Amino acid sequence: LATPSSGVLDLSEDTDAELFHLAKVGLGALGIVTEVTLRCVPMHKLKEETFVLSRSEVRRRHPELLLSYQHVRYMWIPYTDSVVVVGSNPCGDEEKVGGTAVPSEALKPAQDMLRGLAPS
Repeated sequence: LATPSSGVLDLSEDTDAELFHLAKVGLGALGIVTEVTLRCVPMHKLKEETFVLSRSEVRRRHPELLLSYQHVRYMWIPYTDSVVVVGSNPCGDEEKVGGTAVPSEALKPAQDMLRGLAPS
C-alpha cells in the first residue's frame, strides 16, 4: 500500500491485521494498492437464491442472512423501499445446477417487485 505519509507499506493479516482489513475496503482512501497476492480456491458451483425484502427487513435480517449464505449481495432499488437480495452457497457435485431454473422463474421476484411499482 503506497501511502502519502508513511511511504510503501507491506500489509498482511500477520503484520497488521487491522490496517490490512481496512485497506481491503478503503476504496483508495488509505493509499494506493500497488501489489496484491490472491489466494484462489478450487472451482465450485453455487446455488443462488434471489428474493426481495424491504430496507427494514434487510437491516433486521442481515446477521441471519450472513450466517445462511456464503455470499450475499444487496441491490437497493432507488426511490423505493425494495432491496433485491441474492444469496448463494456452494452446492455438492450431486446437486444439479445451471440451467435448471426457467429464466422467468429466476426473474419472478424482481418482476413482481417492478409490477408493484408501476403506476396503475
